[in-house]
Amino acid sequence: MDCARINCAHDDLSVWASMAQYVKQAVRETGLSCHILMDPAGPELRRAK
Repeated sequence: MDCARINCAHDDLSVWASMAQYVKQAVRETGLSCHILMDPAGPELRRAK
């Protein structure tokens, strides 16, 4: 996997941080790289006004 997507429409900061730590741990253990993509919640943040 090249990129881990964290869907910010669900859960909260503590859960997102935990998910990111799991990805970072896997990177350390495997020696492979993996970016972390934080996907903002809701169409109001994605839509240009």
